[in-house]
Amino acid sequence: MSNESFGDDHEEEIQLIDIETLEFVEHIDSGGMANISLYKWNTNGSTTLVAKKSLFRGSMTRRYRSNLKKEMAILARLDHENIVTTYGAVETVDDFGLVMEYHQFTSYLKFFRCLWDNIQKTSTIDKVLVPLKIKIISEVISAMNYLHNRNPPILHLDLKSDNVLLNSELHAKICDFGLSQMRTLNTLRSRSTVTASSIIGTYGYIDPQRLQDIHVKPTIKSDVYAFGILQWEILTDKISYEELDNALIAFHVANRELRPDISQVPQVLPEELINMMEASWAQEPSDRPTFEELDDHIQTIINRIPAYKEQVRQSRIQILTLYRSLMERCSFASQSSSQCLSHRGHQPYSSGLNDRRYPLNGGDRPRRPISAPNRGSVTKPMTDDPEGNRHSLPDLTNDELAPLLQPSVSVPRYVLEKKLVSTKKVLLVLALFLSVCAITSVGVVVWKTKENKNSPCRILDAPEHGNVTCSTGSDQYNIKCNFVCDEGYGIIGKDTILCSGGKWNDKKPVCERVCDQPEPVSNGELNCTHQYFVNSTCTVKCLNNHQIQGNKTISCETNGNWSNPEPSCTCPHCYVGDKCEYSILWTNVDATLDDLQMYQVIPVNYGRHTFTCTAGIYKWFKFHGKCEDSTAHQSQDCNAGDGYDSASGGAKHAAAELIRKLVQQTLYPEPCDPQNMPTNC
Repeated sequence: MSNESFGDDHEEEIQLIDIETLEFVEHIDSGGMANISLYKWNTNGSTTLVAKKSLFRGSMTRRYRSNLKKEMAILARLDHENIVTTYGAVETVDDFGLVMEYHQFTSYLKFFRCLWDNIQKTSTIDKVLVPLKIKIISEVISAMNYLHNRNPPILHLDLKSDNVLLNSELHAKICDFGLSQMRTLNTLRSRSTVTASSIIGTYGYIDPQRLQDIHVKPTIKSDVYAFGILQWEILTDKISYEELDNALIAFHVANRELRPDISQVPQVLPEELINMMEASWAQEPSDRPTFEELDDHIQTIINRIPAYKEQVRQSRIQILTLYRSLMERCSFASQSSSQCLSHRGHQPYSSGLNDRRYPLNGGDRPRRPISAPNRGSVTKPMTDDPEGNRHSLPDLTNDELAPLLQPSVSVPRYVLEKKLVSTKKVLLVLALFLSVCAITSVGVVVWKTKENKNSPCRILDAPEHGNVTCSTGSDQYNIKCNFVCDEGYGIIGKDTILCSGGKWNDKKPVCERVCDQPEPVSNGELNCTHQYFVNSTCTVKCLNNHQIQGNKTISCETNGNWSNPEPSCTCPHCYVGDKCEYSILWTNVDATLDDLQMYQVIPVNYGRHTFTCTAGIYKWFKFHGKCEDSTAHQSQDCNAGDGYDSASGGAKHAAAELIRKLVQQTLYPEPCDPQNMPTNC
C-alpha cells in the first residue's frame, strides 16, 4: 500500500466470518468507497457490536475473490491500539465486505459537534481541552508512524477528522486507510463505475503536488500534509476551507499556498504545536517531516508538561461528564440534537474520494455538511423558545431572583372547611406533640451522656513529606482525615482513615520516597516490586526475538532516581520486523538490481528503508550508477573512472556505497552479509 499497489503474492487470506453469525441492526452511512451497517456479531457465546463495510457488490471470478482476500489480510494483520481493528471478511454471491471494530462516539468531528452545538465554547473549556487534544494528536501520529513503518509502507491517503474515531474513553482510532491502493479492489470498481477524476483523497487534505498534476503518485509526505490540516481542525474545532468549493480549494492550495488561518488557534495551546502543524503542511514535500520525526516532536512537548498523564485523565473526565449532561438535556430538545447524541451519527468510514468536498445545494456555495460543527456563530446554552430559536439564558439580579426563591404559601383546604373544630381537640393535639418532644429530648440527653464517656478523637498531624486534611466541626467524636504525599513520595497505608467514638480505624500512613513509574517497554515485559518505592527493582524481559539494550534490572535509589536508564528491546543486528523475523541481506539488494536496464529507476527495499537506483551511459558504452534515499536526503554516484560494463553493475556499486555511508551515519543497519558487497566506487 505504498506508491505501488499490492500484488497477488500474499499467500495468506483474510479470515472469513460466517454471515449467519451477523444480525443486522441498522444502516450507518454511505460514501464514495463503501456502505456501512451496524451488526450484532454472535461469536464464542457472546454478542459484539461491529461495523460491516460493504466494499464491492456484484459478481467476481474466483481469482479476483482470492486476490481480494489476500489484499484484505494486510489490514487484518495490523495491530495497533490507535487503529480500528479488522476482524475478518464476509462474502456472499454478490457482496464482499469487511467486519470491523465499532465505536459509539463515531468521529472526532461528530463528537465535538455535539458539544459545541449545545454549549458556549469559552477560554476555560479551551484550557480543559489542551491535554486531551495533545493526547489525540499524539495517538494519530503514533498510528500513522506504525502504518508508514510497515514493509511496504501503508499510506492512508484520506486522513481527516471524519476518519479519526473516538472510543468510549476518547482514545483516537484511525480508519479508512489503504483501500484506494488495493489493486484488485480498484480493478473491480473501475469495471463497474465511471469516476470523474483519478485523484485519491478528499479536497482540502490533498497535497499541492497532486492537486497540480493528478498523475503525481502519492507518498508518505502526502499523508503528512493531510495531518497538518487535520491538526488545525483538532486545535480550532473548525472545518478547513469551509466556505470554498473544491475548484477554489484546488487552485488556491496548489498555486497560492493557501492554508487555514493560524490566528484561529487558541492562544492557550503550546507554540510548538503550531510549528509542527506549519511544517507538516509545507508546500514542498522535502520540507515536511516524517511521522517518525513528528512522534519525536510531540513526545518532546509531552515531556515538558507537568503531570501530563493526570492532566489528560482529568480533561477526559470533564469532557465526558459534560457530554453525558448534554445527552440528558438533548433528550428533550430538537430531533436533530437528540439524533446526534444518541450515537446514530455512527462511524464515518467512507472516504468520499472522487466527490466534491461538500455536496452543493444548487449554487456555487457549499452547504454545511451534516458532520461539520456549526461554527458560523457563537453558540450558547439552549432554552425553550416557542419560535424554535436558540438563545442564552437571561442574567438575573439578586432582587429579581429573590421572589423566585421564596416558597409559595397556601392555606390547606381542610382548614378552611373545618371552622368548627373544638378547642379541646386542639389542646389535646398540642399536648401530645409536647409529650413526644419531651421524650425525644430525654433520649438525646441519654445518648449524648453515653457518648461523652468516650474520649474525643486525637487530632492527627501531617506525615513527613505529606499533608493531611481533616473534617472540622463541633463533633470531635467523628472525624475523617485524608492524607496526600508530596511529589516524589508515595503513601504507605490508607490515604483516608476515620475516627468514631474517639478511636481511629487504622494507623496514620507514612510517606516514603518513590521513583517515577517506568514507561512500558515496546516488545518487552516490565516486572517491578514494591510499587516503585526505594529499593524496589524492575526487570525487563524482551519478547518476539528482541534483544535487551542496557541493563536488564534497574533499582529505585534513595534520591528518587532509577539506578540506570530504562532498558529497551530491539531486534538483533541486521534483523527487522515485528518479531525480528526478517534478515537484512545484501544478496537481496543484488538480486533486485540484476535486471536493471539503462535509465530505468528501480525501488530497492532495505529493511524498513527504501531507496531508488538507476544507471546511464557514462562514456564509450560504459555505465554510471546512482542511488538515492530521498527520506534521508542522501545520494551516491559511481562510475569507477571509466564506468562499468553494465547498468546493473554501476547501480550495484552505487547501492553498496550508499549503504556504507548511511550505516556509518547510523541511519541504516549493517547487512548480515557485508562480505558480499562490491568494493568501493
